[in-house]
Amino acid sequence: MQGRSDQLNTKRNLAAAFACATLATLLLGSVAASGQGDAAGVPWPTEAWECSAPIDQTVSIAALERLFSAARRFVDTVLVVRNGYIVFERNASNFASGAKHFLFSTTKSILSILVGIAIDKGYIENVDQPVLSFFPNRSVVNLDERKRSLTLEHLLTMTSGFDCCEDNNETFNRMAGSWDWLQFALDLPVIRTPGETFEYCNANSHLISCILTEATGVSALAFAQEHLFGPLGIEEVVWDADPQGKSIGCTGLWMTPRDLAKVGLLLLEGGRWDGQQIVSSSWIEACIQPRAICTDYGYRNGYGYQWWIGTETDGWFFTSGYQGQHLFVLPEQELVVVFTGSYDYANNQIYERLVRDHLLSALDGPSLEEQITELTRIEPHAVPDLPEIAGDISGREYTLGTHAYLFETFTLAFDDRADEATFRFRRWGLNYEFAVGLDNVWRVNAAPGPELHQYRALRGQWLDDRVFRMEEIDLDWGESWELILTFEEDRVHVVFASLPGTGSFRFETTGHLDEP
Repeated sequence: MQGRSDQLNTKRNLAAAFACATLATLLLGSVAASGQGDAAGVPWPTEAWECSAPIDQTVSIAALERLFSAARRFVDTVLVVRNGYIVFERNASNFASGAKHFLFSTTKSILSILVGIAIDKGYIENVDQPVLSFFPNRSVVNLDERKRSLTLEHLLTMTSGFDCCEDNNETFNRMAGSWDWLQFALDLPVIRTPGETFEYCNANSHLISCILTEATGVSALAFAQEHLFGPLGIEEVVWDADPQGKSIGCTGLWMTPRDLAKVGLLLLEGGRWDGQQIVSSSWIEACIQPRAICTDYGYRNGYGYQWWIGTETDGWFFTSGYQGQHLFVLPEQELVVVFTGSYDYANNQIYERLVRDHLLSALDGPSLEEQITELTRIEPHAVPDLPEIAGDISGREYTLGTHAYLFETFTLAFDDRADEATFRFRRWGLNYEFAVGLDNVWRVNAAPGPELHQYRALRGQWLDDRVFRMEEIDLDWGESWELILTFEEDRVHVVFASLPGTGSFRFETTGHLDEP
């Protein structure tokens, strides 16, 4: 049976291990991906995302699964990107993979990026421009010095001072029920000095969208398609509009989780995308500076330009949409995290806790390189003479049957002069081929998995003239197992059991040679 995996023969010491071409290539990709920008070879997902085994990006798959287990009651989707690769993507509901999700107030944060692009391109002078200066032909009620002093920055930071009661979305519902949303927002009374008090107000964000349209001559959606979505390869997007055709600034955007993750990667890379500066890094820095205190809203975070800001210890910034639409960007860890959901009682604290308690712990484990270093420090032993039965069974296929927990078929191949054996098996429709060290030194292998390749270290020895024992370390999950094969004529008895530290598991079955 021909295996389809890339056999990785880790030799007797670290130097030899890294000299192995296949393993070195894998490690080189892992190391390169830990850098930043084009110089490090970020796999820009303009056409499609590249996926990576979590361990290749120094992330624990076990911890990611714990994250998903803790999150699944709150989410439709969890998607994690590290170093530009998708390392984890799970759906917890009937939400179809690749379907667009309604982003609610996450729309606001993407709108703020468009404002930065408009400033970069000269459509808008700066954030200090008075709001009313963008609408010289509009008659505005409740006009006073406070309203005249209102600037674009006050809208971006939710410190406009508007009389804006958003309990139960009261102001938004009144605005949505009006024929002219822009006029409704402009007519709101300003009851506090702009810049002094944070108050979450959807009218602020819709005004920002209207300003963008006044400055550029096109809707926020059309501007985004040309200057943001288009360069990032985001095509499957919908943005609801008000009765006058202006993109709703506070909500209304529909995107796939993967496309939302592209926005996160853009910000992670300082506004650059595949050699092109989409939005200036200075604007991104401006967006994520805590400019308003918002503890009265149940959050302990600050607020920037339509972005929520974690504490200095957290080191992240994020979007927050009703029912759990969140995009987290963690620059120090090179992470982008997307949550989408349909949970009515979602709030920032839930998702921050998921990131803090589960995702960050996923980065604490040893890297692939560190694990290989540890495994290859072992002193090799002389390989004892093989028992007679090794020659009898070498290369011959045993069948365990489709009922088997482990695999349907397997072969062991030995060479009298070799310090390793070759273990081939078929499981769940995939063929695997692993090198097994016979000299006490682990052989590290990369094998195809159901979705991504996976890493396994194996070594083995004959316990007597009929019993062969293999030890296996699952480098992805940090679990250890043993496989004991007892050969009797044309039969084999198989025991597969966990080793200490992996839990308690034992499975037994029997198999037979396919041919006498």
